[in-house]
Amino acid sequence: MPDATRTELDHDFVAPLADPGRERFWRDYLTLGFCIFAAESAAASLYLFLTPAGPNRSVLTTMATVVAIVALLCIAPVRWVATQRWRTGFSIAWSVAASMVLATCAGLDGGLESPLLYLSVLPVIYTALAMQPWQVGVVGASTAGGILGVGLSDHDRAIPQESLFMFAAFVAGVVTLAIVAAVHRSRLQSGEEALMQELADRSVTDGLTGCRNHRAFHERLAEEVARAIRHQRPLALILCDVDHFKRFNDQFGHATGDQTLAAIGARLRACARSTDVLARIGGDEFAILMPETTTEAATAVSARIVALAPAGPGPSVEATLSIGVAGLDPAEPTAKRLLRDADRAMFSAKALGRGQAVTAVSDVRRPRPPAQPTLLGTEA
Repeated sequence: MPDATRTELDHDFVAPLADPGRERFWRDYLTLGFCIFAAESAAASLYLFLTPAGPNRSVLTTMATVVAIVALLCIAPVRWVATQRWRTGFSIAWSVAASMVLATCAGLDGGLESPLLYLSVLPVIYTALAMQPWQVGVVGASTAGGILGVGLSDHDRAIPQESLFMFAAFVAGVVTLAIVAAVHRSRLQSGEEALMQELADRSVTDGLTGCRNHRAFHERLAEEVARAIRHQRPLALILCDVDHFKRFNDQFGHATGDQTLAAIGARLRACARSTDVLARIGGDEFAILMPETTTEAATAVSARIVALAPAGPGPSVEATLSIGVAGLDPAEPTAKRLLRDADRAMFSAKALGRGQAVTAVSDVRRPRPPAQPTLLGTEA
């Protein structure tokens, strides 16, 4: 089954943490935010220094200094924060806090007349660079709320009404543009990630049957064998081979043969679990790798597969399967031995008449019997 994909940068609650590219983005993104906030705090300190006659200068200077120091100190743990699942929530919380601090400073600096109020839109713009539209809306609402609070608390309002109107239009425009930009960025990113996921799926999927391909199967086989050894857990393998497939193709044509392989893949998917690895590992050979599964349980699955056979695109065109079942041998727990045991069991099923399943035990772990000659030549 294809894995669920992520469609947004901030879907960290479903995202695996071991993603260097994503972690690098968050490290740079958070660092940018802290650097800008520290720089704006330094600019605010310069503004306060150049306007010593304004209200609350000592308090505001202290706040600007503390905020700049905190922002610079927060740069140090950014690399660690970028690896955490709560990095999105942290960024949103920081942006909301920044908008509140800026609104508070503007209120202490004279209310609606303070030029510091214009800095309060920066968290909205910053959030729009990476967050979902609703998250941009949250930061935008906090910014608008902070500005509204400044306006309501400013009892000595000297700013002209037309200037106040233009400032409100400016804030509304910035918030609207930020949300719209986030919507379009999210859609574009979603489409790109869907395309990348499709390409990734195609690289490990057999186009005819929809099963995993040879390369993907052997990669998972090595991983599952190592995991079974590490955790001392069972691992089983089922190999399936279409009987007389060369004769089948010669009789019905390659197009019908392809349809039959696709039908067999669908039948096998109906018997496999979501945790199993179903793959087409050869022209007419399939494998089902079954983690956390004993040989006995895999034998029961192979019996269900045989019960579903014959398979084909129609009742008049059907093919049978020879099936071999093996479990990871504790005496020699290797992928090579597991494949060999299942392969020998499968050829024992062919030697016993085809269209059946054989489980690898000591009496079937013998050299592969020679293929039987037919009128159409030697074939499986």
